[in-house]
Amino acid sequence: GTKANKNWYFIDGNEQVVGRLASQICKLLIGKHKPTFDPSVNCGDNVVVTNASKLTLTRNQWRRKLYRWHTGYPGGLREMPAWRMKEKFPERILEKAVWGMLPKNKLRYHRFKMLRVYPNDEHEHHAQEYKAATLPPHFKHHAKPETELLAKDDPMAHLREFYVVKFQQTDDAIRADGVYIPTLKEERKKEKQIQRYIRRRPTQIEDLPDFPEYVVDAHNAPVKVGYGFDNVRIVREEVIANREKGKEPIPRQKEYSDEAFYDRLQAEMPVIEEEGEQKKE
Repeated sequence: GTKANKNWYFIDGNEQVVGRLASQICKLLIGKHKPTFDPSVNCGDNVVVTNASKLTLTRNQWRRKLYRWHTGYPGGLREMPAWRMKEKFPERILEKAVWGMLPKNKLRYHRFKMLRVYPNDEHEHHAQEYKAATLPPHFKHHAKPETELLAKDDPMAHLREFYVVKFQQTDDAIRADGVYIPTLKEERKKEKQIQRYIRRRPTQIEDLPDFPEYVVDAHNAPVKVGYGFDNVRIVREEVIANREKGKEPIPRQKEYSDEAFYDRLQAEMPVIEEEGEQKKE
């Protein structure tokens, strides 16, 4: 058949969301924007993306998202968080997103080869710049609102997961444009997780207090006073003196002494022994 004409598209990836940009690039690589689209023919166009190091991810995906691969050797499973991948190989973040969105068939590799991603403004396709076509109407850029964010103490800040930036009200709808920022509730939740981790971590040697820091609760009071082991005798004398003056309550005495308990127990033992002897006979 006739060879399909391939255009060149240059896209600036500055402050673009990876997933939204990758879905638009796949349409250009597959050729769905052309009236002559054929799913069995590689009729897509060439795409050049610059400033891949300035791409963005939504929510907390820079720390939460992991890239995993295997070296092929036993125990060769490797993983790398997204923030580390951005530092070492910023172009691979967009390439992996596009590769996963392309149809899984024999044309997948040939379509993927028409994508060129560069971390900076510099690229090697200056000869094709004058041949570059304008982006089709369906192509959408992610534009952040230019207005300032509302303060955390604003009464409207708690209504959504993100802080409301701008309202556009029409006759039949209300549109709110905003950028995701952790709410006060999420920040408190994160602080609790940090404190929970500190409490559950193993006891360290430096965490053990010195002897003077131990507490002796000689008064049985809810408010404890710190005393050292050398001051236990002095505290006991103060307790006895306060009890004599009536400043502290005297502990309740037992209903019966230990001697009376043992006397009662010995009185019952012969009855048990007699029953045992009768059973033996």
